[in-house]
Amino acid sequence: QLDVISKKVADLELGIYAAATYVEAHGEPSGIEDLKDHTFIGYDRSTLILDGFRENGINVDREFFGFRSDDQVVCWAMVVAGFGIGFNQRVIGDHDTRLKRILRDVAIPKMPVWLTSHSALKTNRRIRRVYDFLAEEFSEL
Repeated sequence: QLDVISKKVADLELGIYAAATYVEAHGEPSGIEDLKDHTFIGYDRSTLILDGFRENGINVDREFFGFRSDDQVVCWAMVVAGFGIGFNQRVIGDHDTRLKRILRDVAIPKMPVWLTSHSALKTNRRIRRVYDFLAEEFSEL
């Protein structure tokens, strides 16, 4: 859109997580070859996770997921509840003591974060202050 301003503010590292209760009940996959023996949580319409699997040489479709939703909060709640294995930002997953980061050697591209504002950013000091604050906070992640 012509009337917006965007700025890349961060690249967030992602990880693969399972609840401690899931690992206790199902074991921890030791490598890519073990994935078929586990329940994964993924998106329904979005292909982001499927594309990531393909980039790692694993051809799966939506039926691979034991639970699907395009709501990231719902997917994460299912991981925390111990339903299966899922993906999230490391800044969140690494700080949740109920979870364990697994398959650390699997390469996952970083997630770019963009901050976007209406062009009023140039003329409205309040919008500019909020924009600058958010940009600074995100860049520290």
